[in-house]
Amino acid sequence: MIEQRHIRHIASVIEQRDSVQTVSMIEQRGSVQTASMIEQRHIRHIASVIEQRGSVQTASMIEQRHIRHIASVIEQRGSVQTASMIEQRHIRHIASMIE
Repeated sequence: MIEQRHIRHIASVIEQRDSVQTVSMIEQRGSVQTASMIEQRHIRHIASVIEQRGSVQTASMIEQRHIRHIASVIEQRGSVQTASMIEQRHIRHIASMIE
């Protein structure tokens, strides 16, 4: 599951500023259900990791690059609404946690 193994990998990908592996993880699952899981739990976990590093620059990079990449993968699977929710709602939540 994403919860244990992959969340650490996502954090690693964020640090490396390389979204390809994060997108690949979602592509392998190819499901809106996975996107929903990320929305509800895992984005908050990522926010926690970022908050611990105190890196507003990293948060900005996620907002501008990684989340849009993730959103584009979800959009390709026909869930523009889900992609929009990730961009608009959860990024604001991440930003508020860091601020």
